Amino acid sequence: MVGIQFKQGFRVHSFHHLYDLLYSSNVGVAYKLVCWENKQSSRYILNTDGCSKGNPGVDEGGGVLQDSKGMPLIGFSAYLGETTYLRAKVRALLIGLQICVHKGFGNLYVQSDSLVLVGILHHRIHCPWHIRREVRQIWKFVEDSDCFSHCYREANTVADALSNVAGKIQNQLYRSPYNKREKTTINQNDSALIQCAELILPYLHPVDLASTSSTCKTLNKISNSITLRRSSDASRSLEKFPIPFINSIDNQSYSYFIYTGNQILSAAVQPRQPWGYDPDTRPDLINPGHCYDPFLFRVEGAKGCECERGCDRSSRCPCLDNVEFGAWECGPGCQCGSDCGNRVSQSGILVKLKIVKDRRTGWGLYAGEFIPKGQFICEYAGELLVTKEAQSRQQIYDQLASSGQLSPALLVVKEHLPSRDVCMRINVDATRVGNVARFINHSCDGGNLDTIILRSSGSVLPRICFFSSRDVQNNEELKFSYGDIRLKKQGLPCFCGSSCCFGVLPSENT
Repeated sequence: MVGIQFKQGFRVHSFHHLYDLLYSSNVGVAYKLVCWENKQSSRYILNTDGCSKGNPGVDEGGGVLQDSKGMPLIGFSAYLGETTYLRAKVRALLIGLQICVHKGFGNLYVQSDSLVLVGILHHRIHCPWHIRREVRQIWKFVEDSDCFSHCYREANTVADALSNVAGKIQNQLYRSPYNKREKTTINQNDSALIQCAELILPYLHPVDLASTSSTCKTLNKISNSITLRRSSDASRSLEKFPIPFINSIDNQSYSYFIYTGNQILSAAVQPRQPWGYDPDTRPDLINPGHCYDPFLFRVEGAKGCECERGCDRSSRCPCLDNVEFGAWECGPGCQCGSDCGNRVSQSGILVKLKIVKDRRTGWGLYAGEFIPKGQFICEYAGELLVTKEAQSRQQIYDQLASSGQLSPALLVVKEHLPSRDVCMRINVDATRVGNVARFINHSCDGGNLDTIILRSSGSVLPRICFFSSRDVQNNEELKFSYGDIRLKKQGLPCFCGSSCCFGVLPSENT
């Protein structure tokens, strides 16, 4: 381990940059020899963690018990109410010890990523009064302070993930399939007992998943299976057909983002979303189409058509004749059902698609079957933003995109209303939350998709939807035009390959 002290501030971009700074700057270097220590083969390892949404704030705790080979045996999540950050750490550790004792696991080796907590348990740091009761109970369970040790956050990712999902799933105990002795002692009435690793790891970000997979062979095998399932379906089984990632360029198995099938407000975005569950383990999460409620805001008491047997020209449906505002579908104010022929965009993606990586354009959306002209492809789903927030994000995205650190997916659509005096702007950001439309690339000739602003009876906001503008062949890339304005001379290069390519992607001033 090497400690480096700089006499002035530097922004380090990579390890190679740091290496260069060591020889070009006036720095002090302190060396400390470290090595990995194998734990005693007869000991169980308990990792716990607590988190706080504020200090004080809403607190959650979690932990995992492993054997000496790193195989998970028991995991737990606990909602701790409102308290301080340190108390959440202490309570999570106490709950973990109580569970281990109750289940008959002794000879424990306890790890925490909190230096303060470990210092208190080693009597090196004065114990604050508000956690003395819990600390005394911990010392009753483990009298030898050498059984407590500090670990880095990278070694505590499973416990951290469990603590972060506690608020969502409340108090639960999970049994690992590798826990042979627990099979005979667990109460059969505990319906919440499920496979520990298969529950935790799908919540992890790819960086955390890779870090967890390196801890032992068992977690490595489970992590690889989760990665395989993620790459096999970008939609998390929320669409009718799986949408796989296909990459023959590099070793990136998939592109990580939070999936939603429709527009969503920023405040409703979940920080974590499970992705990669084994459907045999968690069939409750496999529910195609359940993410769809295409109408974010509805008009209370609005009345649409009264067609009860479906809408067509013969039924003289007023929704089909409403051409004042362009494309119009039946909506929440109509009497017709979900099988109505004028609701083609409200049941999710109904064609087979796939996401393929190209050496120059990156990920792109391709047809997985023949698609006829006029077929609904998908909605451009993501966070619905006000213009001020969209402009603020775009400034950040421009900086990151210019250095190759990010591929932004913020779509701005401007529509002139019939009076021509008012221009409505729709801002949908699919950079971190969206659906597969975020992978559709630009084409200077307009591509093979039509961008339609679609309205529905009884819905306040229109939606941005894509329909095929011509017949699309299997394995053909789906593209549309990002626009015609190019105000930035130093914009991002365009690799659409069309005969009328401008060489630069469309852009406007932020």
